[in-house]
Amino acid sequence: MTIEKNNTTLEERAVTYLLARGKKLGIDFVLADAVYTANEIAFDETVRAKIEDARHGGCFGFDGNDCCRGWDGKSSRCFCGNRRVSWGTDSYVYLFDEQEPASKIYAYAH
Repeated sequence: MTIEKNNTTLEERAVTYLLARGKKLGIDFVLADAVYTANEIAFDETVRAKIEDARHGGCFGFDGNDCCRGWDGKSSRCFCGNRRVSWGTDSYVYLFDEQEPASKIYAYAH
C-alpha cells in the first residue's frame, strides 16, 4: 500500500522512522515488514508515554468501564479485577505517521 504524503510513500516514511530509532535494515526489519515494524514500535512508545503521563495518580477509563474506577494501563485487569483490559487502536491507523498518535490509542475491555 502506498499512500502519498509530501511525495514519500508510507513505506519510505516507515523506514525513516525505524532508522531514526537505530534499527538496521536487514537485521531488525526488512522492507516487506517496515510499516508493520514501525507501527508496532510506535504503538509501544505511545503506550509507554501515556502511562508515564498518567503515572501521578491517574487511571484510564476504558470502553466497558461500568465496573470500577478504571485501569492502570499496565495490568491485564481493571482495578476491581472484573474486566480484562488492553490497549488498542484501529487497524487502519499508522501510528508512526501520525502527528498525535496518543489520540489514536484507547483502552478497551475484552
